[in-house]
Amino acid sequence: MNQARVYKELLDSLEIDKVIMLAVSAGGAPAIQFARKYPERAQSLIMVGSGSPSQEEIEGPTGPPNLVLNGVMFRIVLFKPFRGIMRSSLFGIEKETFKSASPEEKAALEKIFDTLLPVGPKKPGIINDKNITNVDMVENYDKYKLEDTDTCVSY
Repeated sequence: MNQARVYKELLDSLEIDKVIMLAVSAGGAPAIQFARKYPERAQSLIMVGSGSPSQEEIEGPTGPPNLVLNGVMFRIVLFKPFRGIMRSSLFGIEKETFKSASPEEKAALEKIFDTLLPVGPKKPGIINDKNITNVDMVENYDKYKLEDTDTCVSY
């Protein structure tokens, strides 16, 4: 996966030797590849709301429905009254967890929602994640085994 190589090149250019990786959503697949290919550069890997390597057949969608990728629909689902559903389905944050979060944590999550718009420039990447990245850990399971690395992984 080219993204792992690009991560390494970015770290090289920034002169950063080792990182703790936080992989969110479709970022899990390239982060695992980075940890496998460059274990000396990955201190640990934390995956949040991401798929994980599996040998089980994929059931259900591997990304947002095409209707949601429509800019108008995405604006509607991100409209304040629907954000609770999106917090749960998109980020895996349950209602009670969000209620108990600090005002700063809530504000940070709201900022993340705001960065999701406009969806237009992100659409090609989202479609790539949906059709390729999100299914690669199942279709090419052996390329994602972490047992042979010292990188700490949290699912």
